[in-house]
Amino acid sequence: MPRAFLLIILALSPLARAVEKISYNRDIRPILSNNCFFCHGFDEKKREADLRLDTFEGATEFDAIVPGNPDESILIERISSTDKDEHMPPLDTVYRLTEKEKETLRLWIEQGAKYEDHWAFRKLTRPKVPGNDPNPIDSFLRRTWNEKGVEPVPKASPRVLLRRLSYDLRGIPPTYEEVTAFQKDPSRKNYLNFVERWVRSLEHAEHQAVRWLDLVRHADSNGMVSDEPIASGPFRKYVIEAFQQNMPFDQFTLEQLAGDLLPDRNDRTLTASAYNRLVKTNCEAGVIEKEALYALKGEHVRALGTVWLGLTTGCAECHDHKYDPILAKDYYSLAAFFDPLVEAGVYEPGDRRVPLHYLHNDPAKSAKEHALAAEIDAVRKKLYSAPIAPNDLKNWSAEVLEQDKKASATKEKTDWIWFPATLPVAHITRGDFTQTETGREVIAKPGEIKQHLCAETLTSSDFGNSEDYFINLTIDPNNKPEFVAFQIINGAYRRMGWHDDYFRTFYWGPKDHPAASKAFPTKPTHMGPLPGTGEVVRLVVPKSKLGKAAYVPQGMAWIQQGGKVTWGSSGYQTTAHRFFTNELAESTFRYFWELPLNRDDRKDFPTLLITSLKKSPAARRPIHQTVIDMAFREHQNPELTTQLNNLYREIYLHRQGATETLVSKESTPKKTHILKRGNFMDESGPVARPAIPEAFGKLDSPNPTRLDLANWIISKNNPLTARVFVNRLWHQFHGRGLSETLEDSGNQGDWPSHVDLLDWMAAEFQEDWDIRKMIRLLVTSEAYQLSSIPGSLLAQNDPTNRLHARQSRHRHTAEEIRDSALLAANLLKLTTEIPSTSFFPYQPESYWAKSNKVMFGSRYQIWETNPGQEQYQRSLYTFWKRQNHHPALLALDAPTRQECTARRAITNTPAQALALLNDPQFVEAARGLAARIIDKEDPIAHLFHLALQRDPSTAEAAEIEALHEKLLSEFKANPGAAKSLLAIGQSPPGTHDSINHAAWTATARIVLNLHEFLTRS
Repeated sequence: MPRAFLLIILALSPLARAVEKISYNRDIRPILSNNCFFCHGFDEKKREADLRLDTFEGATEFDAIVPGNPDESILIERISSTDKDEHMPPLDTVYRLTEKEKETLRLWIEQGAKYEDHWAFRKLTRPKVPGNDPNPIDSFLRRTWNEKGVEPVPKASPRVLLRRLSYDLRGIPPTYEEVTAFQKDPSRKNYLNFVERWVRSLEHAEHQAVRWLDLVRHADSNGMVSDEPIASGPFRKYVIEAFQQNMPFDQFTLEQLAGDLLPDRNDRTLTASAYNRLVKTNCEAGVIEKEALYALKGEHVRALGTVWLGLTTGCAECHDHKYDPILAKDYYSLAAFFDPLVEAGVYEPGDRRVPLHYLHNDPAKSAKEHALAAEIDAVRKKLYSAPIAPNDLKNWSAEVLEQDKKASATKEKTDWIWFPATLPVAHITRGDFTQTETGREVIAKPGEIKQHLCAETLTSSDFGNSEDYFINLTIDPNNKPEFVAFQIINGAYRRMGWHDDYFRTFYWGPKDHPAASKAFPTKPTHMGPLPGTGEVVRLVVPKSKLGKAAYVPQGMAWIQQGGKVTWGSSGYQTTAHRFFTNELAESTFRYFWELPLNRDDRKDFPTLLITSLKKSPAARRPIHQTVIDMAFREHQNPELTTQLNNLYREIYLHRQGATETLVSKESTPKKTHILKRGNFMDESGPVARPAIPEAFGKLDSPNPTRLDLANWIISKNNPLTARVFVNRLWHQFHGRGLSETLEDSGNQGDWPSHVDLLDWMAAEFQEDWDIRKMIRLLVTSEAYQLSSIPGSLLAQNDPTNRLHARQSRHRHTAEEIRDSALLAANLLKLTTEIPSTSFFPYQPESYWAKSNKVMFGSRYQIWETNPGQEQYQRSLYTFWKRQNHHPALLALDAPTRQECTARRAITNTPAQALALLNDPQFVEAARGLAARIIDKEDPIAHLFHLALQRDPSTAEAAEIEALHEKLLSEFKANPGAAKSLLAIGQSPPGTHDSINHAAWTATARIVLNLHEFLTRS
């Protein structure tokens, strides 16, 4: 029998284990954690018989363990007992110890029962490299191989190695030419050239970003109820740019957790702080605000634990953690770090999830944005913190109520100027105009249709009580337009609708004007001839012409074809009481203009001040007193109020064309109580103060912030972050982590196969937090370059590749498969410009229900497939709707990103084969691939070159040729089927013979579904 095989058998046999040193961390902790800690572990409230087995002191206090004497140890007695009432674990539970585990426990006690700190919690120190290999990784692995008597497999072939490297670094394959060149010169120098070129590419940054986006649960929607869009695209761009620039991981961490708190904060760090806003948010009627806020706290704490600490922190929400040193109070202390964040528990439907930050392409515009925002903050602080004299407030309140009473008794109608000649504060302003003293001047060329609009103002329309609508305008007599028009823009929840039937159009000019009919998506209403010129004219749409609208007016648009028009004030007639209420409502809307608020309170904004004043002080909730105080302060400080309005007007006009992004912002902290059993209704527990888990020490700051938390995350006092990150890198480049559990490094996590190697890599990483350096280190090791094909003995004795004596094989990710197919078809758009918005690839039309109930952010958002080159962007830019994840990505195991995902599942299902064969993306890719080979002298060879980067064997070529001939015959018999196949997808079908093209398309579909195409190594 070969010596290597004998060594493997001995190393894994009970006899070998009996003579080797038993390690608590490696051998004992998993046994106790899986079977005993639930009742005899960290959680004091669940601890049975006052016995604690997770510490030496607890285990030896009552002689459960007597070091050196297993026969006197009660633990051994109880696990060996045949008495069902004495046996441990209890026989009525699911826990069972194997005979091997019992013997291991006995040997450990016999050897002294030495406890060790958990590998992930102990202080990180750099182990000595146990060899002289050029790459230290190989030295650590080689020592283990020698100890286990294992021989690593040979090096992978040049083609396999280069494909592996390309996929691991970029998520796409190399070209056939690159593989051929490397086969001719597989030298280390040439290999390093590929490594260096690819790690510096944008494709590498995009590929690395996918894993981080999984981890932080980045998506384009909020994930709950109507699953509305959120402004998260710029955050994705930030992540890609961070990898592209090789941003140090400590900086990467600080900017995401606390980019808004950094002293030198800027557009980049503010965009990064959107990490805190990727939580799932609710807008469902009936949800309790306090409950929803505690749910948000929980998500913040769970994400922090998963992303950076590799701990299941969420387990401590209701009780002390069963297995790890995280107390319930630690959970709520971590939650308290996020209390100052401006966020609501229950948003209004369609809310953009304010606060937002606005990004400009022009540095000068960005500078102006920051200057105006800072000025607004300063004015708001001064205005809304002004002192309040109780008597003055009382007198003002009485006066307002008296005015309300008088207005209610007045029956006359009055004009409400909703949009003055100088547009008011509004969330949305679009179009080109020149502001003059008399109005907004617009000049259009002959035949040119120009529109400008304004929507979502400080006051909406009056919810059905409006009468006639009017606009004032002046037409230049020397440059008359062909027609003029205005639109009433409807919407819901104070949000402008973005579908055609939300715009009601009324125009003046020639009846049945052809341009007017074509210019508007819904049929416009003709109101009369073009009005007179040279003076202000009032155009009126009577209530009888307005018709019935599904939603209420949220804005107006003004339109002309050709000519010069000065647009003045616009509005509607309403009651004196509604006029008075609208004026009062402005103070409420202004204060909450960029702040989120519970949907039930926000829907009452138009009348909230009056209803608040009518309540007795004892009956008022905090929101009622807030709106009273802020309205009074505005009344007392009209100059500051006007200044604030003007600044808002200026900054929102400045933001035309800017990109919105979620941003973290702090205000008055909310309170987090240490809840009993996680019950949000019971806040009798003490208020939690921000603090890191007690077991990891304390922060120096007396009033710690998220920035202090972030600094601790990347400090050398935290032993987890570096270990967790490099373990995930190892998983990326070897198919499994040194510790298999990427999301849990606690006591329930997997014991690392090479602890010293993991610690050495973590210490190396912690020196400068250089991600690219660690990637270079991994891919230039000999271990990385090994074949993935094990010998029979290695496969038998190390089936899960725990010793890493070979490389791994696994199916590519969803993104890698789609991108590779499009690349083979020469359709993939490899860009140099990182987009901030997501694109919409083909998907079944019925997957997202269409409805006319669409406003900004509705659950009924329509999927509008992108045309042209935008359709072929890399898959990571796909619109990621958490509740309606793209079906092809979902079939291929891409996560929904409802929660943090450290490791994707890899499954093998019939749905995957169906998606790969029938999804229009893959059918079109096959068609494009066929078009690239159809005219070649040897199309089969080119097919293999483009898809698999190799030549076909003689047998493969013969089989493919036979398949093509069969398909050719079938399509000749059914030319309609050929035509239908070639019509799939947006790319032009080309001028090839349709029968032959269809046959090669069907052939290419088979090749794109080969195991070799879909699998790494």
